[in-house]
This record gives sequence, structure tokens and C-alpha cells, in this order.
Amino acid sequence: MAALSAVTERTRRRAIVGSILVIVTMPIIFLVLAGVFGDHAGWLLGFLVYWVIWGFGFPLWLLGGRRVRELLWTTPRRPGPLWGLLLLGPPVGSLVMGWVPLARLSVAAVAVAITFALVNGTAEELLWRGVFIASFPDQWWWGLIYPSVAFGLWHLAPQIINPAEGGPLPFAVAAVFLGMLYGLVARHTGSVRWPAISHIFADLLALETFVELLA
Repeated sequence: MAALSAVTERTRRRAIVGSILVIVTMPIIFLVLAGVFGDHAGWLLGFLVYWVIWGFGFPLWLLGGRRVRELLWTTPRRPGPLWGLLLLGPPVGSLVMGWVPLARLSVAAVAVAITFALVNGTAEELLWRGVFIASFPDQWWWGLIYPSVAFGLWHLAPQIINPAEGGPLPFAVAAVFLGMLYGLVARHTGSVRWPAISHIFADLLALETFVELLA
């Protein structure tokens, strides 16, 4: 029992330290990559580093492949109609705010949007929801509130080279509330499947970002 407790505490510490490292290191990585490859390529490459190291690599290292698969593919409890309705909010918001005329959509923009959405939505839910509901299943502060705030702070990093239209801070604050919603659903269902699906569609429908990226 003592050994199990020690492993659990070590996992929890690593989850917190890892999240801090994301917030501290990713702004530097985005700046360096933008300086070497230009803003657009640097922005995409920064996300690639984020996904490989933190979105997928860190959860796999911390939790193991079996636990990661469980978080993605199993749903101990269904979200229910109310949660399902709330999960529609982020995609609808992205559609309203990121809508662009069909004439402006190129094949390249759509391809990048689909790829980005699938990878980013899955990776972020594994990192910011999966890791923390697995590490802190019975703690509201560390399992929900802290990762939601950290999720918002992380969103300041890519805005160093590609600021949101309304400014970095409002975007980060909105991400905190989005993280709270996804975290509540993940805790309720014991899975990141439904938050990941909502997150994927929210990213996918923010088409303005990808039109500008490839302009």
C-alpha cells in the first residue's frame, strides 16, 4: 500500500510539474521557431512540438498506453442531454465567430483545418483533462480548477506570434471557461471522449484561422 501511495503521489507531482513546463517553455519554442521559419510555419511547428511532447508523449509516459486508451475510448457514464447540449456550445461559437464564405476556402485550408482539429482536440483533452482526472479523480482543485486555469495560460503561448482577434487575454480567459466545461464533462463521464469530439469540431469550424494562415 505504501508503494502504491508513493507512485500515486509521484504521478500527481509529475502532472503538475509537466503542466507548468508547458506554460513556461512553449512561448520560448514558438518564438524560436517563428524566428527561424517565419510566423506561419513557426506557429504550426510550435503546435507540432506541443502535440508530440506534451499532448501525446507526456500522457503516454505518465499514465501508460492502456490508461490513455481507456480515457479516449471508454465512457463509464454517458454525458446525458444537458451535458450534450453544453458540448454543442463551443462548436457553434466557433462556427459563428470563424465563419468564412465558401469561396474563400481552398483545399489546402480545409485539409490543414481537418488535420489540426483532429490532432489538437485529441491531444489537448488527453493532456489537460485526461491527465488530471486520472491523477486527481477526487480533488476538485487539482483535478478541475487548476488544469482549467493552466489550459487558459497555455493559450497565451501561440498568440505571441498569432494573436487572437480580440486580444490574447480575453482568448485565454475564454479558454479557462472552456476548460472548466470540458473538465466537468470528463469528470462526470470518466472519459475525454466527448470533450475531445466537441473540441475537434470547435477547432475545425474556426476556419478563419486557417484561411489567414495559408493566405
